[in-house]
Amino acid sequence: MALYGKQVMPSLKNIFRRLFSVRGNQAGPETVIDDLQSPRHPESLPSPFENLSLPGGAAPNAKPIGGRAAKPDPAIPAKQFSEVVAEVIEAANATAAAESGDAANLPQLDEMELMDSVEQVWTPTRIELVQKIWGPGFCRPGGTDFTIQQVKNFSPLTEGMNFMDANAGLGGALMAVAESFPLAIQGMEANEAIFRQGRALLAKAGKQVIPMRFANPEELEMPKEALDCIYARDLLVGVGGKARLLQQFCQGLRERGQMLLVDLMMPDEVDPKPVRRWLAQQSISSVPWTASHFEKSIRSNPDMECRAQDDITDAYIEQIVNGWRAYLQTLLVARPSKKFLQIVLKEVVYWAELVELMQSGKLRYMRLYARRKPQAETKA
Repeated sequence: MALYGKQVMPSLKNIFRRLFSVRGNQAGPETVIDDLQSPRHPESLPSPFENLSLPGGAAPNAKPIGGRAAKPDPAIPAKQFSEVVAEVIEAANATAAAESGDAANLPQLDEMELMDSVEQVWTPTRIELVQKIWGPGFCRPGGTDFTIQQVKNFSPLTEGMNFMDANAGLGGALMAVAESFPLAIQGMEANEAIFRQGRALLAKAGKQVIPMRFANPEELEMPKEALDCIYARDLLVGVGGKARLLQQFCQGLRERGQMLLVDLMMPDEVDPKPVRRWLAQQSISSVPWTASHFEKSIRSNPDMECRAQDDITDAYIEQIVNGWRAYLQTLLVARPSKKFLQIVLKEVVYWAELVELMQSGKLRYMRLYARRKPQAETKA
C-alpha cells in the first residue's frame, strides 16, 4: 500500500477543506472551473469586466474607475499553518509505521526540519511540482482557461497586434495566447531558472519562434510606442520600482494601446505588517500598492487613462483550491520521498498563507484595465 493510503486520505482532505473554507460560497471548485471555461468577451468599454463570468453570475465587484466596488464578504479565519503541517507530518508518519510494522526504526519527519530546511526557491523539483498543481507550462493558478479569459478583455484584438506577457513564467500563457489569437506575441521573465525552463518548454512544444527574453523589471527600458497590448499578471507585487515600471509600460504602448494588470493589491487603510512578513519569506521587500495607488500612478502620464477595475479574489481562491485538490488526489496514491514531501509542504504553506491574507481582507486579487488615449483626446 502506498504512503498516504486510505486511512490518511480523509484527514488530508479535511485539512484542505478547513484551510480553504470561504464564507457564503455555495459553489464548489468544479462549478467555478466550469465558469472559467466559458469566458465571455466584453462587448464595450469603459468597463471591460462587465460580462465576466464568475461564481454566482456577473462580476459583483466590477466597476468603472471612479465608482465604488462592493466590499468582500467577511472572511473565515484559516486554520493555523503550524497545525496543518503538524497534521500532515503525523499522518505520514503514522501510515509509514502501520505499513512497516516497525515505527521505532523509521526516520520520522520533523516539523521544524520540514519548515526550515527547504528554501522557497525555484529548483527543478519545485518547477516540476507547480506544473503538476497548475498545469503544464504554468507556475500559478488558472492555467489556459484563465489566461484566455483575461486576454479577451483586450478590446479590440485584431490580427497582427503586438502583445507582450510581462511575466511569462514557464511559457504556458504564451502558448495559450498564440494558439487562440493571431497576434505577434512576446514574453518577458525575471527569474532566470523559470526563464530557462520556459524557453525549453516552448522549444519542446514547437513554439520556439515565440520571443521570450530574460529581463529585470526594475531596470526595464521599453521602446516607445512598440506594443498594442501589455498583460502583467503577478508581476508588480514583487517590484520595488512600481511607478517606474508602470511608466515604462505606458511609454511602450501605441496610441489606443491597452494594459491589463492582474495582481495582489492591498485594500485602503490596511496594516501592511502581515503582508510584509509573508512577502519577506519570498525575499520580496516591497509592499503591494492599493488599486487607487496604481490608478494615480498611471494617470500621472497625461496620455493614459484607467478605464475599469474589479476584485476577483473569490474566483482566485477557488482556483487555488481546485488545483491543490486535484493534485492531492495524485499525492495520496504516490510514495513521495522525504525530500519531496518537504517541498510539497513548503508549497502548501506558501499558498495557505496567501489564502489566509486574502480571506482576512489584508490582500485582494484585482484587475485594472488602462489604455493610451487617442491623440484627439490627448490634445483636447
